[in-house]
Amino acid sequence: MSAITKGVSLKDLQTIHFEYPVGLSSEIVQFKQKCLESFQKIGVPNPRNEFWKYIDWQDSDEKTFHLPLPTDEADTPKHQFKGHCVLPIKNGYLQSVHGLPGGVSLSKESALPFHTLLHDHNPMVGLCLAAPNDLVSVTVDAHKKVTQPLECLNVSSSQSAAFTCVNVHLQAESELVFVINQSTLSQVLNNSVFNFTVDEKAKLTLYVIQNDSAENTLRFDNIRITVRQEAEVKAVWFSTGGFRTRRDVRVNVVGENANLQLGGLALLNGQSHTHTHTYMDHQIGSSTSTQLFKNIISDQAINEFNGLVFVHQAAQKTDSGQLSNSLLLSDQARALVRPQLKIFADDVKCTHGANVGQLDADQLHYLSTRGLSPEEARSLLLFGFAEEILDYITLDSIKDNLEAQVKGYFQHS
Repeated sequence: MSAITKGVSLKDLQTIHFEYPVGLSSEIVQFKQKCLESFQKIGVPNPRNEFWKYIDWQDSDEKTFHLPLPTDEADTPKHQFKGHCVLPIKNGYLQSVHGLPGGVSLSKESALPFHTLLHDHNPMVGLCLAAPNDLVSVTVDAHKKVTQPLECLNVSSSQSAAFTCVNVHLQAESELVFVINQSTLSQVLNNSVFNFTVDEKAKLTLYVIQNDSAENTLRFDNIRITVRQEAEVKAVWFSTGGFRTRRDVRVNVVGENANLQLGGLALLNGQSHTHTHTYMDHQIGSSTSTQLFKNIISDQAINEFNGLVFVHQAAQKTDSGQLSNSLLLSDQARALVRPQLKIFADDVKCTHGANVGQLDADQLHYLSTRGLSPEEARSLLLFGFAEEILDYITLDSIKDNLEAQVKGYFQHS
């Protein structure tokens, strides 16, 4: 095996080993070594794996990366938001944090909060945890309602293989708005793990903002959320670009009367491929979950949505809905959709569906009779399609920014 220094491609990760910083605790080193062993038993997934069957690695192996240092310069995100407390993570390493709100603590001294992920079904989680990066833990004290959003500014150096690991724990009856802001303009492999635990009657609002280069970025986003009794979670994804992006979201509902709302909007062009996999695991009953993902796809871009709602026998009175809607703006754009239900309880309300289509010619014609140009009519209909997801966002600092992004995108697409 060879250390990851420079010129490493995606397929080389199978035989990689890492050198850990001097002074890193033996507990963390041993945990990372176990994670690497777990990854190497499976390796980088390929289309022979059912859950990765639509991944196209063609041309990906031609891209090479190096393992960056904490001091290396990194890309600056296209969009930054005002009024947030920023947790800057550069190349997987936590940087200085200023003005952390009261009731919020920050640590990188233990691997214990990540132990539930040791045998995660996705091998890229094991690879991310094994890398010589920081294991960042954020804790919100019980009964603490944090009014200032926490923003994880996740940035990487050019031509780097960067690994980001963050655990967020909301203790009972606490509230937090957490923002993941990540974008790259250069050739980057970014593999991240965000693990959330939302305790009894706590409330998490999560926004994930991704703006990547359509030609260069390989991104593996892994989000895990455990939801306990009477907890509330709203999670919204917004993404543009990315050469290859795989978003793997797993939600474990382990308490009664929990309420979850997941939404996403992807704007894809060029040769971007985005793969969103969701697994909503209702283990306990009397909870509600909704999923709505929308995609606007042009040029030769491809979007895959693979969603599974699993309702255990003990999860009676579960109410779950799942829907994926995609607009195709070119003959070569593609949407691959696979919504699924597995239900082992008999007193539930579960729905799933998918729609793939083009802009309505009658609506375009109607708007043209009202004095709109073809470009104006098209932009208006596209924004109307996207607006339902944008309305999920209640934080003005983000909503105003994303609305402007969407309108600008349609004007130039």
